[in-house]
Amino acid sequence: MTSARITIEGKIDQARGIALLVHGLNLNSERLLAISEACQALDYVVLRLRLSGHRGGYSDAFNGSIAAWRDDYAACEVEIAKLKKTIGQVPCLFIGMSLGALTFIDHCQTSGSQTFHRALFLCPALALRWTSHLLRLPSAWFPSLSVISLSDPHYRVCNKLPLHIYSELYRCLKSVHLKLKSSSFNLKTDIFIHPLDELVSPNGIKKLILNRKLSNANFHVLTNEKKIGTYHLIVDEKSMGSSNWQFFLSVLTVSCTQSDGRDDALRLI
Repeated sequence: MTSARITIEGKIDQARGIALLVHGLNLNSERLLAISEACQALDYVVLRLRLSGHRGGYSDAFNGSIAAWRDDYAACEVEIAKLKKTIGQVPCLFIGMSLGALTFIDHCQTSGSQTFHRALFLCPALALRWTSHLLRLPSAWFPSLSVISLSDPHYRVCNKLPLHIYSELYRCLKSVHLKLKSSSFNLKTDIFIHPLDELVSPNGIKKLILNRKLSNANFHVLTNEKKIGTYHLIVDEKSMGSSNWQFFLSVLTVSCTQSDGRDDALRLI
């Protein structure tokens, strides 16, 4: 089942849970298919969301905004509610990369959603390296200008993006940081990041977890092994490396088989 926003994958009548998958900035949502297939193998039905600004060419990127992304998640909540009428009150898992993780936290903070029992974040855009802030002022002043994408052509949506969508990412990041604390977001969450990630700071995320007392966060630094694409790109075996992918799958399996998600231990690796 497919709409402009959401693709539903898996056998609904056999589902033991629901997983929502959300991509990163300029990442083609179809590149999350390996994760979707892994979830389906664990008897989860998958909703794969295409965030606003990622459904067409360059011009569609101007449709990406914090307001539109909140609407996207509201649409997902409606679809999940429909699925639960068919398959019952099964656990719901969230899996998001980069912008996907950031917008999910914003959704939980602004909507008060209690739908999800657990989350897996891949290189979440919660603490950016200083170089990732270089577009902050230009994006505010010249939103119609564009920048060339340096991501792998196989994985990206567009060859270039307007500064507008970066401005919306910064707005979303500011909104999340203003509210981020254990009382607004404290799902059992596993965070995966490459130590050489070009855009997101592993140390920055560690500090954020500790300073905001996010006691349910498990932090996993991936090993530096052979992979394709940038270090920020970690969505499948080719972009993670074989051993990192197998480790991710092992955590995914636990996430899909432990439905309560209540583990207060903070583990920094």
